[in-house]
Amino acid sequence: MEKVDFSQAVIARSHEVPVVVDFWAPWCGPCRVLGPVIESLAAEAQGKWELVKINSDMEPAVSQEYGIQSIPAVKMFHQGKVIADFVGALPRQQILQWLDKHLPNEYAATFEELLPQLQGPGREVALARLAQLVTDAPDFLDARLQLAFEYAIEAPSQALDLITGIQFRESAQIERVADIREMARLMEDDLDIQVMVGKKLLAAREAAQVKDWDQLLELLVEAVMIDKSYADDLPRKATIAWFHFLGAQHPLTLKYRRRFDMALY
Repeated sequence: MEKVDFSQAVIARSHEVPVVVDFWAPWCGPCRVLGPVIESLAAEAQGKWELVKINSDMEPAVSQEYGIQSIPAVKMFHQGKVIADFVGALPRQQILQWLDKHLPNEYAATFEELLPQLQGPGREVALARLAQLVTDAPDFLDARLQLAFEYAIEAPSQALDLITGIQFRESAQIERVADIREMARLMEDDLDIQVMVGKKLLAAREAAQVKDWDQLLELLVEAVMIDKSYADDLPRKATIAWFHFLGAQHPLTLKYRRRFDMALY
């Protein structure tokens, strides 16, 4: 492998696209494990970021400049600077999570700006902007999940479309997908109003539509007490979804969690 012009291939190029540098050596066993994995991820990235391989034996000055003491070592460069790194032969899933977390995202600032607006009087405008952001950046999973959540009550079919067929990489994302699915099911599934649990869930749906979270949780917990397994555990799963949405320390979660736990057992 030839020596790399680091100033051009990494520093200059990182002003145009993020560059991930893999410091390795032929004698390094873990390097031979990591190499094919990170090379395949670079190919799959289709130009969103580029990979440069640096043989640390052939480039000792570069390795010294960037403090390479153990290999394999991976560093991400953006605008000429290191913005993230890791050491060792991480498995594919962890590298994907590292990339998701650290790759520069031009849409992230807009997304963070929209989050508080979704809870205020400008919600409809913010929701339209979020939908446009997801159209422009369909792989921006945090924005996609947020839009799905916003739709889960008002447009459950659209919420389910947004979370269908996507490979989510973090357990928190997988959990949120499950929550969105249960919230959408509560809003959309046919309910048997001839039985009491069905009536409770229908009333909970109506409470959700007007965002009366107190009444919603009251009715969901009552539904759990009647028949927690109704409609593939819908009362139980929907209650947990709303607890997650409100947060573990929200006053309503604290108010209803004990009653919910008692109803389960």
